[in-house]
Amino acid sequence: MHAGIEFCSEDIEILFRAVYDTNNQIAAIGAKLQNRSVIDHIVEIWVKYVRTLMIEAEWTTKGHVPTMEEYMSVAETSSALGPVVVPSLYLVGPKLSDDMIRDPEYKNLLRYLGIGIRLINDIGTYEKEMSEGYVNSVLLRAFGDDAVMSPSSIEAAKREIHVLLANSQRELLKLVLNEGGPIPRPCKDIFWNTYKIGRQFYSEGDGFNMPQYLVAAVNAVIHEPLQQTPS
Repeated sequence: MHAGIEFCSEDIEILFRAVYDTNNQIAAIGAKLQNRSVIDHIVEIWVKYVRTLMIEAEWTTKGHVPTMEEYMSVAETSSALGPVVVPSLYLVGPKLSDDMIRDPEYKNLLRYLGIGIRLINDIGTYEKEMSEGYVNSVLLRAFGDDAVMSPSSIEAAKREIHVLLANSQRELLKLVLNEGGPIPRPCKDIFWNTYKIGRQFYSEGDGFNMPQYLVAAVNAVIHEPLQQTPS
């Protein structure tokens, strides 16, 4: 199917085929459960995500320093919650119509989830990203209008980002607890549970260099069999 496509490296081809095959498999299962095709929406989410990665790569390459508003408009999507959460919504049982996924409630659930996880990540990784030349909400706030960064400005920026994080968490929880919207409760629970996992995952940094106790917790969830406890 992709015989005419040229890949710039073997690694890129492996990555492409993994994303392509996995999402087609998920979409096939989702189509059976939803009684309609869901692949177009999954592709749409991935395209938006990849485009934000390209924007961030251009910022780094060109040395562009975005405004906080410019940064967050990209970062809420580049946090990759769309490709993680959206396919799973089609697998939990309730029917999701196209009208539902175009509804403001769905869009805001995804938006506030993405904002929250991005801010949590930024708080934990600003030192690493500063050393690597990447932009970050903490660094953007600390840099300030006078173009000077100091330990005190970083601490002030972290406090400000924590306020933004609390606000986004509050908005997300309001949406999850709202009983009047079109998004079914099991789907809303996925947004909230993903947020809680993200808080744990990024509590000590970027999630890839996690401390040993988090590695043990992840391994326990994935590899160790459930133990029945006496009632």
